[in-house]
Amino acid sequence: MRRSQKLTLANEGADDSIKRKALVLQKGQGMLGYRCKFTVPIKNTTGGILTLAAGDKTALLKTFLADLAVGPEGHARTPYHNCGFDRIRNLARSGFWQENDYYSDTAIGLGKNCAANATTPVVFHALVPTFQIQALPELFNVMCAGKSQAQLMELKITRQASSAPQAFVTAGLSIDPALAVTVEVFPEIVPLKVDRWVHIPEWNETHLRKQSETYADMLWILLVETSTAHANTTLTKVNVAIEGQEVQRDMAPADMITPFTGFANLPTAARLDLDWTLLHWIQPGTLLRNVLTGHLAFEQPNNDMPDMALGLYGIPVPQKADVDAILSAISKDVRSANIHAVNAFAADGLDFEDHVSAFQPINIYGPGEAGYEKYAGLRVIAGGAPAVVIPSDVQSKVGGAIKVHKANKKDAAAKDLVNKAARFVPCAATTGTGFDNGGPYYDQVKALVGA
Repeated sequence: MRRSQKLTLANEGADDSIKRKALVLQKGQGMLGYRCKFTVPIKNTTGGILTLAAGDKTALLKTFLADLAVGPEGHARTPYHNCGFDRIRNLARSGFWQENDYYSDTAIGLGKNCAANATTPVVFHALVPTFQIQALPELFNVMCAGKSQAQLMELKITRQASSAPQAFVTAGLSIDPALAVTVEVFPEIVPLKVDRWVHIPEWNETHLRKQSETYADMLWILLVETSTAHANTTLTKVNVAIEGQEVQRDMAPADMITPFTGFANLPTAARLDLDWTLLHWIQPGTLLRNVLTGHLAFEQPNNDMPDMALGLYGIPVPQKADVDAILSAISKDVRSANIHAVNAFAADGLDFEDHVSAFQPINIYGPGEAGYEKYAGLRVIAGGAPAVVIPSDVQSKVGGAIKVHKANKKDAAAKDLVNKAARFVPCAATTGTGFDNGGPYYDQVKALVGA
């Protein structure tokens, strides 16, 4: 069952929100995003029938801003902050390979005729991702928020003045400032057998005013130049490396894009290169074990653009303090019960490497649920501080094998066993390179298996 909630943006400058604990999922449900059905009054002051041009649609989307807060207050991440729905549209297209519903529809959507000297309501859907990633087939409907996370998220939508972001390009058309915009919001539901917390990718915009820069430790989904479509960029060469691994070296944009645009059956909705210049992306069909994580180094060798408008989209390395607060809040305020938190890729038996460990979704198990006693993970008792718990049979098996490896001076093999045990434990990996930097929970794993 899905239940919609109605937001009303009565005038320019107004905002409205879906508050924490207002969005309730049923058992067995996960959500990939907030589906927002906008009804917008379009005013036509001319004596002729008009329709929204492409530039008008962009101006309309820019008029609305999304703010998404995820987590308990004081430890909330903000994947989208003052993020225009033109950006939201493209981020949803990148993950779902789908266009906004009613974006071109001529009956009720943004392709509808706007009557002369009248105000005409038009409808479109926008999906605020929480999230999906079609490029990674192993993760289809895996990266989704469960019941507990839905209770700890808050979505705010703001209506700007029509002239603030960008005036409509068609003379005589505008959003009627005297009438309200309504937004019906409901979760985009998929089946999910276990309660789950997903680390939602974050969108940030910045300007590069020099030849090169190194950006944050993340699981990288997109690096884009937002002012120009790929075919029209003035960039002549691009260098991209992630954690020292070269992705592009002295590549012309026209050449570097061919693996993406040439991917079989890639829908037009996924073609972000028609709006943005793609500098890094996850190639469709990539295996989870091959996803690149870490610090991204970007360079324009010929310094073609002295002021580049960049968009960065990816999952930052989750911080221990934030995850501790999330798990304590789920135990105390959401479930009112003890919980056991386990990294989802490990619990689900997916094929991945250590460098991906930090970015795994987290399965949340309660007493009596199969995963509560089955896997290593973080146990939270009555909303207290999380602590690593490893089942006794796993401790015995792993600990015995480690002793044998150490006796034979096979330290690398012993460390690999510790890492495999640590893959199940949230925040045991503290960087996008895996377990090399250790950390409090990794140290607890080592102690429990006698390493």
